[in-house]
Parts: sequence; structure tokens; C-alpha cells
Amino acid sequence: MDSHFGRMAVSWRMANIGVAPALAPNRIVLGPLSTQGGFQYWYLACFPDCIVALRQGIGAFFVLGMSNDDGVSYPASFGLVGVLVNHLLKPQARAYRQRMEAMVQNSPTSRLRTKPNVVYEVTQLKAIQCKAKKGAPPILSELIFETKSGSKQKFGVRPAEFRKACEHLKQLYPGLFQLA
Repeated sequence: MDSHFGRMAVSWRMANIGVAPALAPNRIVLGPLSTQGGFQYWYLACFPDCIVALRQGIGAFFVLGMSNDDGVSYPASFGLVGVLVNHLLKPQARAYRQRMEAMVQNSPTSRLRTKPNVVYEVTQLKAIQCKAKKGAPPILSELIFETKSGSKQKFGVRPAEFRKACEHLKQLYPGLFQLA
């Protein structure tokens, strides 16, 4: 009787196991991205109804520029200074980047939509274009928001993060996404 009861319990548990389709995420954080020739860094908080661009301060220009793991090695370029950057500053830059991404991920939507952040309403966007560029890492691929009024905003994306950004944007905004 115990073995029969055990089989019934197993079959009952198996009958309740199901596979649900994956839900689209409510928020995707992309970044850091750059504008103005690489001197201004941004994070994008992507929601189903809007994209919020969060400008980072001038200090973030230096810190976020060092935090990427795109194969750039400072010792070959800068000798002893490069060694110090890699061993002393780069880990702190990565920690700063992780804190910033967690802050964007966990901040209330209402707080992110306030000034000085820039809000792009999905209903006002004509297209979101992803343009891959060759010659990385100095040349950044582009992410372009084109509004229905004709204005465009370009963001530079490091090659290591470009594919991930395109996949997320295509998933969240399939009607607007264009790969150029």
C-alpha cells in the first residue's frame, strides 16, 4: 500500500507541473551608454510604456569608462600608471557601476521619470535602431531613438554590451525595433 500511495503522490505532483510562457520583463536596465563624443554617460530604464534616460554626472565619465570588461588593458598603454589603474581603480569602478545599475533597477518608476531624466514615451517613438559598427572598442555601436516629430537621439554602446542591448530592446519593443 505504501508503494501504491507513493506512486499516486508522484503522479499527482507531476500532473501539476506545467510550463508557462515567459513573461516580458517590466523593467530592463541598459548601460552605461555614451553621447557627446563619449564624454557623457547614460543609463536607460526601459519600461513597456516608456524609456527613461538617466544622465550620469561628470565623475561617472571617468569611472564608467574604466568599468567595462572589453579587453582594454591599461598596462600596455600606460606603463606603471596602467598597472595602478587596473589593480586599484578598476575594481572600485566596477563596484560603482554595479551600485548604479542596482539603483536604476530598484528605484520607483515615479522617481525615475522626474527631471533631469529624459523620458521617451513609446507612443511618441517612430523607431529604435541598432547599428553595429566595426573597429571596436574605440568605435562604439549606435542605439538611435527616432521620435515621430523627426528628432533623433544617438547613444554609443560598447561592443560587448551591444548584442545584449539589441536583444532586450527587440523583446520589449518588437514593433519599433530595427537592426541596421
